[in-house]
Amino acid sequence: MKRTGEIVMTVIGLILNVLGAIGFLLLASFLNTDYFRLGFEEGFNDSLAEDGLEGAFEAGSFLNVIAGFGWFMFFLCLIGVVAGIVALIFFKGNKKPKAAGIILILTSIVILLGTLGTGFFQFILYLIAGIMGLVRKPPLVDEDMDDETVIDVK
Repeated sequence: MKRTGEIVMTVIGLILNVLGAIGFLLLASFLNTDYFRLGFEEGFNDSLAEDGLEGAFEAGSFLNVIAGFGWFMFFLCLIGVVAGIVALIFFKGNKKPKAAGIILILTSIVILLGTLGTGFFQFILYLIAGIMGLVRKPPLVDEDMDDETVIDVK
């Protein structure tokens, strides 16, 4: 039985997870550069001074939280990539479609909840592919017919 639908949706979700991982890796790395930190702290402190909230928030702490969030999102996307590759291996050749379906459904839930909804497209693709992997049954084979009983009439 061909698993083309599941494979295509898993590959698209995998590509989106790879792009997300690259994006969040770049974001987290860029937030740690001295050039960005100095510029952000200057603008952040000036903005707080204009609002009369000088010293209320620490710009460095705020950047650390955002960078930590970027790393967290990177690792969630990485989990999605690894799970997608494992599911593809299981779908290829129809080896273990039930296991692949369960992996994709669990991964889709982790992605949706962990990314606070920003991984919605990956969630949908992995969820549909996972459900298809669990629900689709191989076609029934009629055991009464052998290759020898079929008569070729010309």
